[in-house]
Amino acid sequence: MAEKATVLSIDGAVATVELEQTGACSRCGMCSPGSRGRMQVEVDAVPGLAVGGQVLIEGGQTAWAASLLLFVVPMVELIVGVVLGQVIDIGLSRDAASALLGGGLFAVSMVGCLLAERALRRKGTRRPHILNM
Repeated sequence: MAEKATVLSIDGAVATVELEQTGACSRCGMCSPGSRGRMQVEVDAVPGLAVGGQVLIEGGQTAWAASLLLFVVPMVELIVGVVLGQVIDIGLSRDAASALLGGGLFAVSMVGCLLAERALRRKGTRRPHILNM
């Protein structure tokens, strides 16, 4: 989703821009709270960028990627665990094995997804980029 923003400062290869907080972006974690219902975010500076200028920015990680990471992967692991519990014999009833393996794989995948999200944030892959000025 593209948003209009105002350039607040430029520090080398990184620029800080300010945009209005909307319901769509208030929970994504990319922005830091500013004042007057506005949000501040860092973007890669591009040639010709000037303080006070208007730019159009787009988020670094799409909603589809976040949904895949946080919802689809754990649900697939839950289903795989339930099916494995029905197929392999681990000394428990099939229902108990399905519940144990399904819940275990779900929990492990949730932890893995959270660690992957943190790693992506540290690498800066979630940083929004400037579409045009």
